[in-house]
Amino acid sequence: MLPVDNEQFSKTDFEITHYSLGKLFTDSLSNAERTAIKNLPGMIRDRENRRIERKSSFCIDTKTGARNKELEKSISKAIQGFANSYDGGILFIGVDPRGRIIGLKNDYTLVQNHNSDGFELELKDE
Repeated sequence: MLPVDNEQFSKTDFEITHYSLGKLFTDSLSNAERTAIKNLPGMIRDRENRRIERKSSFCIDTKTGARNKELEKSISKAIQGFANSYDGGILFIGVDPRGRIIGLKNDYTLVQNHNSDGFELELKDE
């Protein structure tokens, strides 16, 4: 089982996010990619490498609690880098550098509707 910071993240958040991700990507996945999704908990815990990167937040500096435009830019750069690479990559947002799921609750406070739908819209606008 993955360590979860219960103050920042609820099981419901994970279920909604997991469902949304599955819904977004399932149709376009190869069998190898489907296998990788099944191994998601292990991938979250693994060290970062050229195909896996973790960000604690999309736009909230976890140390100050304030919005950080540079963090948003670093996420955009990571996505662009994966898109431009031969074999792509996976960006986990809401996972701290140690591989602990902390969720997106703080990010939700700054997006439209303060929920996963607003977060998805914000991510697409970047």
